[in-house]
Amino acid sequence: MVIRTTGRVIHHTSKVVHRFLVAATGLVVVCTMLLAGAAWRLSQGPIELVWLSNRAKAILSDETSPVRVSFKSVMLAWEGFDKGVDYPLDLRIADVVITDPMGKRIASAPQAHLTFSVAALIMGRFVPRAIEVDRAHIAVTRGADGSIGFGGSLAGGQGAAGEPPDFRALRDQLARPASTDHARSRGLLDQIHRVHLHDTEVTVTDQKTGLILTSARLNLDLLRERTGHVTGTLDAPLSAGDQHADMTAHMDFVPGGDTRVDAALSPVRLAGIAALPPALAVTAPVSLTSTLDFDRSFALRQGKATVLLGTGAIPVGKGTFPVLDGVVEVTGTPDSLTIRKAHFNLARQPQDPPETLDLGGTLVHAADRLMASVTATVDQIDIADLPRLWPEGIARSSRGWVTQNVTAGLVRHGFMDVVVEADHGLRDVVLTKATGDLDGTGATFTWIDNIPPVEQTEVHLHLVDPDTLDILVPSGHQRTRSGDLLLKDGRMHITGLAAKDQFADISTGVEGSLNATWALLKEPRLHLLSTHPIGLKTTGGDVTATLTFQFPLNANLTLDDVAIHADAHVKRARLLDLVYGRSLDDGAFDLDVTKDGLTLKGRGTLAAIPLAVTGSMDFNDGPPDQVVQKIVATGPADASQLSAMGLDVTGVVTGPIPLTATLAERRNGKGSVLLESDLTQAALAVDALAWSKPPGATAAATVSLQLLHDRLSRIDRIAVQGDGVLLSGSGEFTDGHMRSLLLDRIRLGQTDARAAIHFAANTPMAIAVRGAQIDLAPKLTQKSGAAPTRAPSRDGPTTPAWTLDGHFDRVLLAHGERATDLLVKAGGDGTTIRSLDAVGGIGTGAGFTARIEPQGGKRRLHVTSKDAGSLLRGLDAVGTMQSGQLTLHATFERPIGFRPLAGTMVISDATVKNSPVLGKLLQAITLYGLVDALRGPGMGFTRITVPFRYDASGLSIGQARAYNASLGLTATGTIALPSGRASLTGTIVPAYFFNAILGKIPLVGKLFSPEEGGGLFAARFSVDGPIDDATISVNPVSALTPGFTREIFGIFDGNGPGGQAAPSR
Repeated sequence: MVIRTTGRVIHHTSKVVHRFLVAATGLVVVCTMLLAGAAWRLSQGPIELVWLSNRAKAILSDETSPVRVSFKSVMLAWEGFDKGVDYPLDLRIADVVITDPMGKRIASAPQAHLTFSVAALIMGRFVPRAIEVDRAHIAVTRGADGSIGFGGSLAGGQGAAGEPPDFRALRDQLARPASTDHARSRGLLDQIHRVHLHDTEVTVTDQKTGLILTSARLNLDLLRERTGHVTGTLDAPLSAGDQHADMTAHMDFVPGGDTRVDAALSPVRLAGIAALPPALAVTAPVSLTSTLDFDRSFALRQGKATVLLGTGAIPVGKGTFPVLDGVVEVTGTPDSLTIRKAHFNLARQPQDPPETLDLGGTLVHAADRLMASVTATVDQIDIADLPRLWPEGIARSSRGWVTQNVTAGLVRHGFMDVVVEADHGLRDVVLTKATGDLDGTGATFTWIDNIPPVEQTEVHLHLVDPDTLDILVPSGHQRTRSGDLLLKDGRMHITGLAAKDQFADISTGVEGSLNATWALLKEPRLHLLSTHPIGLKTTGGDVTATLTFQFPLNANLTLDDVAIHADAHVKRARLLDLVYGRSLDDGAFDLDVTKDGLTLKGRGTLAAIPLAVTGSMDFNDGPPDQVVQKIVATGPADASQLSAMGLDVTGVVTGPIPLTATLAERRNGKGSVLLESDLTQAALAVDALAWSKPPGATAAATVSLQLLHDRLSRIDRIAVQGDGVLLSGSGEFTDGHMRSLLLDRIRLGQTDARAAIHFAANTPMAIAVRGAQIDLAPKLTQKSGAAPTRAPSRDGPTTPAWTLDGHFDRVLLAHGERATDLLVKAGGDGTTIRSLDAVGGIGTGAGFTARIEPQGGKRRLHVTSKDAGSLLRGLDAVGTMQSGQLTLHATFERPIGFRPLAGTMVISDATVKNSPVLGKLLQAITLYGLVDALRGPGMGFTRITVPFRYDASGLSIGQARAYNASLGLTATGTIALPSGRASLTGTIVPAYFFNAILGKIPLVGKLFSPEEGGGLFAARFSVDGPIDDATISVNPVSALTPGFTREIFGIFDGNGPGGQAAPSR
């Protein structure tokens, strides 16, 4: 039973299985036929699935989704017959448009390819697993306010950028691993594992700048693995204007971890993109590689980038910064940016030596402020390239001055550290720190343009702070037309770097020769001694000076903007041809020179006179009578020093002569020289009058000279005043030559006169003297033990030639004698009188004359007087004679000077009284009666004849004779002058009238009187010694012997010097 039952069950089951198998087989056949038919149909072209399209539209219209997707149709296609049976089903969506919840278009594509979950579709859900979009169009707009928007409205118009879509939900969904059909769905893109955009056209528009950036064939491929690891690649050719570049990127995203994006940009010239702001107009090709790291919330954590630059220029300020090549490496976080490396080669050509610039620094965001710290290093910069390398607009004023005045050299080891702070809007930008140092070698520069440059300098630049720069020049050389100068410790202090205008303060030490320094100060560009010249010729001398300049660093700088100051010390200077061709030696001066003027203080030696000198010059504009130059020189001098200087006063002044000379020049060319001297300690003497002032007697001299364009135009005042002296006068000049000298008051002792001296070309100077009185007594009675001065060695004329016209009411002579109404006319040259005509009264009114006349190459002297005694006594020649008439005829044997003078003086009817020599002689021969007469009323002489010769040795007398009825005398010998020592021999004849008769008897007269004027009874005598106290000797034998035997006994007279006869004429 059991077995039968089991058999029936098995039989029944087998039938059921058979039927199921038959049904299943039929179903398979039917499905296979359906699939085959569907496949054949799909191979013929896509099949539109309206029901699926409606279902997908309903699903994609989720109000909670961050985006909205719309499309025209959904079509199913399979190309397995052509591409293999393993080719997947292709769900094609036509005319896809993606918008944000507000209806703003984000992207559009003519076609998209999707793979999706069939199970989810059967369950009524559309869950895409892969999306491929071909030839999509994406538009991104940056509004004028900086906001980012995508695309436009559904109608296709371009809308303004609005609030950006919120992709946070999309980001959160993609941050999780891809889901499956067996897991709970968490969103539309829960199972997506690939997104591929192919040949996508992207357009980015910046409404503020007008920049339009396009990529016509952008390819983006994102792959999402089951673990959630997302990788992506981007290849985008970019275009902006006529510039093209390729951008590539790779993304690596790990759910729950970090995201990394590596990007690269091929070289592009930003300057070719017109819409970019000028600050980005880089002409150098720029390429970029970068890496960005994001945290798990897709927030940027850090990044780094490397920028490569080719040959071109970078805009800086209002100019450009040229580079041959460069590399910049930066790293950053959301709060900071660090320049790890920025190296630029600034050379002109690749084969040139490198000129390098290296930058480093950080940009930090903290406490709502941005702070940038930048360091810069430069090396091997050719200073000649500064105009090219220093961008315009950066420290514009400094740039203009430096590039114009610094022309050569090499910059080495330059370093700069800068810190800048600003707010978020970069409106409140503050430079809080700027320091730096830079060294330069072999530099050439000028402090002021168009003056000789400073060469071979070592330069150190020190940036003190954002507002201050110091340029230090330890040493340098400056070439001038008169030699080289050494510059030491130079410093240029620039302030106002952070302001619109900068100012420079320059100081430098200068060492060199006086000529070279003088040449520098005379440079026309300085407008110092070139505009206000000093007529000095310099040689030798050393200068140590400090020059300072203050001026704004302005391209349109004028000299009025420059303050110039030179403080110089001069030593061992020699100023040539300062006074009368004499030079100032061993000069040491301190000079202070500015644009306003010059001051001078120092010392020197002029013709052995030590001088202290002070001076000033005024360079400012002013009225015509403004004093523009004043020099004061003081020093102790003596007559020999003044004579060596060209002012011969040796015959007038001896002893100390302290001098003060003051020179003043005015703007109109007029000037003055004031000479002052205190002559109290000096001795004054006028030899022509034998007047003198002893040391200690008060006296002072002043001479005021007027100048016109550095030439004498007038002696305004001559004044000498003191004890026993008063002199005042003036002088006139024409064309720098003296034409007249007027002395309106001459008072020397008892002399009171006035004089006028006139000078004319090729004409003897004319001297006119008038006076109430002239005192010649001191001169006539002057005694001196000095030997007579030597006669001139040449017979030619001396200079200058002169004429004299004089008139004195009274002439004081020796021993109280006076001449009256003296008229003198004379002419000569130098100290030689060539013509003379003098007429006056003497004694009781008797007249006298004196004449000198040229004759046969010689000069003849004629003197007459009707009162010989008064004239000879007044001349201090003979003081014991009264009355008488005098006639003198003599000849100056040489054309110049007053010796030798030979001639004869004849006096008649004169009376001799109280003559010491004659008295002693009469006593010696015991003629006491005659002695008494000599002491009483005097002894009259009928005639006195004196042949003489006056020369350098003194006065020689030959055969002088004198006689009256009681006495006869002869004399021969010499009288030394000026000592007055006599050496005479002669004969004295008592009872001359009777005694001489025998000598006149014919034939035998010679026997009784051998000498003319002698007699039968005569005595030989000799006179030796001072004329006023001479020793008289008489030969007693000769007194009683006849004349012919007197010569025999004359051998006993002695052979003294007085025994020699005077030379014959």
